[in-house]
Amino acid sequence: MRLDPSLSQRALAKKYGVHRRTVKQAIASAVPPLRKVPRRQFRILDPAVGWIDAMLREDLKAPRKQKHTV
Repeated sequence: MRLDPSLSQRALAKKYGVHRRTVKQAIASAVPPLRKVPRRQFRILDPAVGWIDAMLREDLKAPRKQKHTV
């Protein structure tokens, strides 16, 4: 139920600076919908993480000129 039924969804969206979809959801229910939990994707670097960590540990012991740079 709207407080001012003379305003359209587009006018309300412009007035409050939100998307029309947000206005439509607010009119349908005062309680916002639950957020979706993103699924974790497979990381491409997972197979090489051990190798990279070992290389960085070796760099801590190496002289300044022999260290790897970013």
